[in-house]
Amino acid sequence: MFKKGIYLYVGSGGRSPLRRVARHIRKHKRKFWHIDFLSARSKVIGAFILEANISLECTIAHAIGKRFRPVPGFGASDCKCDSHLFFAGPEAKEV
Repeated sequence: MFKKGIYLYVGSGGRSPLRRVARHIRKHKRKFWHIDFLSARSKVIGAFILEANISLECTIAHAIGKRFRPVPGFGASDCKCDSHLFFAGPEAKEV
């Protein structure tokens, strides 16, 4: 169960970040990643795509986690981060 509000998700796009984001936005899809289950039942209001020669996924998640409340274990099954999903409002209390 998720509280109603705004969530921020950090993920990697692999070699096709636009295709990955488009897939996550679709409502009907084979559910594979954590975010697939959440995005199928929510409204996506925006996405940012950052192209870099190195993986910044965990670095960005760590920075967001300093300001917003993490959802423990979400999207972070293949790394040591607490989470890659963060609750940002409307009644979220900044950490």
